[in-house]
Amino acid sequence: MITVTPAFNEVRFIERSLGTIVNQSVRPYLVVVCDNGSTDGTPDVARRFLSEVGVDYVVTRVRRFPGFGKFNINVVYHMCAVESLRHSADFVAVVEADTLLERRYFEKVIRAFNSDERLGIASGRILTVGGHEIIVDPFPLPRNYVNLPGSARVYRYECWRELNTYFDFLHLPAWDTDHTVLATLLNWRVARVEDAVAYTRPDRPF
Repeated sequence: MITVTPAFNEVRFIERSLGTIVNQSVRPYLVVVCDNGSTDGTPDVARRFLSEVGVDYVVTRVRRFPGFGKFNINVVYHMCAVESLRHSADFVAVVEADTLLERRYFEKVIRAFNSDERLGIASGRILTVGGHEIIVDPFPLPRNYVNLPGSARVYRYECWRELNTYFDFLHLPAWDTDHTVLATLLNWRVARVEDAVAYTRPDRPF
């Protein structure tokens, strides 16, 4: 498994987030952090922590464009995809830098993949650190949308590669919803794993 993490000015949170990644019962063999021009030392904290825990990692800096506003995240995710596709894996997990995973999060989600060979994207339940569930607007798939926030997703590698081959992050205005729709159009299934839980802050930095 490869994990990718976009980050921007998360110096107070990223070490905790990365800690929940490398301490998973299914540990990733590579951790990719793409920093979007942080001014608070976030990439230095990430490098120090990852080197101390002894996991292979890539920490790369991605130029920030002030005029892009929240769409800077598309630039960061584009680089995350580029870095991850330089390697082979069975799964790619997207874990944003303000997200904490329960210890068996990957294990539980991968179990769902193992029972469905056409499952392309899966996520657990996403709660705020205060315990409130993140509810996602069902648009544009009200009948079969399964509430997959983008902050703690796992992709089957073949699905991740297919999505990022045909559709560049730079051209997806709402990448998490867009990936759900596009994966469905490419005949992949998506699912939420109810017993896997991740926690995120209610104030999203992007």
